[in-house]
Amino acid sequence: MSGKTAPKALAEAVAKGIIGESETLTYESGKKQPVGLFYDLDEFEANVDRVTEAFGQGCLHAIAVKANPVPALLDLVNKKGQGAECASIGEVLNALKVGFPAERIVYDSPVKTRPELKFLMEQGVHLNVDNFQELQVITELMKELKNVKSTIGLRINPVMDAGDIKALSVSCTDSKFAVALTESTRDEIIGWFVDRPWMNCVHVHVGSQSYGVEGLSEGARRAVDLALAVNKKVGRNQVEIIDIGGGMGVNREDDSISPTYQDYVNALKKAVPQLFPDQGVFKQLVTEFGQSLNAKTGFIVSRVEYTKKVPESDHTIALIHAGADMCLRSCYCPQVAKYKRRVQVFDSNGKPKTGQEKLHNIAGPLCFAGDVVRKEVMLPQIERGDYVILHDCGANSLATFSRHCSRFAPSVFGYRVKDDQVEFQVLKEAETFDELFTFWQGGKRL
Repeated sequence: MSGKTAPKALAEAVAKGIIGESETLTYESGKKQPVGLFYDLDEFEANVDRVTEAFGQGCLHAIAVKANPVPALLDLVNKKGQGAECASIGEVLNALKVGFPAERIVYDSPVKTRPELKFLMEQGVHLNVDNFQELQVITELMKELKNVKSTIGLRINPVMDAGDIKALSVSCTDSKFAVALTESTRDEIIGWFVDRPWMNCVHVHVGSQSYGVEGLSEGARRAVDLALAVNKKVGRNQVEIIDIGGGMGVNREDDSISPTYQDYVNALKKAVPQLFPDQGVFKQLVTEFGQSLNAKTGFIVSRVEYTKKVPESDHTIALIHAGADMCLRSCYCPQVAKYKRRVQVFDSNGKPKTGQEKLHNIAGPLCFAGDVVRKEVMLPQIERGDYVILHDCGANSLATFSRHCSRFAPSVFGYRVKDDQVEFQVLKEAETFDELFTFWQGGKRL
């Protein structure tokens, strides 16, 4: 993954003046910048290939745009014939602008407006209904519109336990997402399908990073059981699509991939073999991977602007240019092991530092005390002018960028290692002051 090529990429980025001490008041194209988000493009594409090969034919792998909305990277997914899973109309418009055909876009927002639904149904975007009231709106639109192109599914909550991260679980009884599937609601939900012969998909997503592959497979099994019950009730294969969502965990302890997509497929085939299209029960299987497709293909690098010592100790605080603005979950949920960032230190020339490890806090630039990416981590002594790499940051970094303190969003760079050389390209330029000011003032002019 990118962790294996990151040291070489950093050394080359420093040597080529891509990363370094700030030369300008704001980030400027072609000038040294103190922070950046980097993607190993070969690994990014290889990861898309891994999921495609593991799951086989008849599958649509819709990358979760919320994890990584950078158009240049979405374009690589589109060119491989895969899809985009969107959680807002902005993400849908982004995907359409990139070039994804509507039939390869999945829309999962729990708060879809009537104009959104009308637009999406006319375009042919796949819709997953979140609740009964939304289903009523879609039912009305099905009667009004003359040319509905969309396939339409229902998102169920199989009501499992909270998983590893209770605060982020989406499979508890009080989850904001989906329709709870219980013994008391099962017949009613089946009735919704019976009354709407155009509803042909069951969608389930049991939690982001909360379950292992066995838990995810159990959620898929319950979705398939419901689909089979619907089809038995109506006497035909009305439900032809199963959408199992995403949520596969990411190993942040080292550069290995664990679990793998093949691990997940093996667990699914054991728990619910009829899920796969080659079994002849369903026509299509949809996935919505985000973290697992993106995280280990990218890293954040920042110059260490300053350091300070904790009084009466050998404890160093290193102040860098990325914090809760880029690593929101790591800073707001520091107790969650799955969100702890792997940190590596390099000298001012971009060479890995060695030596006796000492206690460090890696703190960001925002003006609040919780802006600490990693607390009490043992690292070689960090000094001003060194560089820090935060590994496995390809997902939910720029995607969750915070406007707090009006920091400028950094540049996004892609690179490929060829014949021991590193070739860089700018995937997204850093935010300018005009863009920042427009965000705050809207379209008005002073």
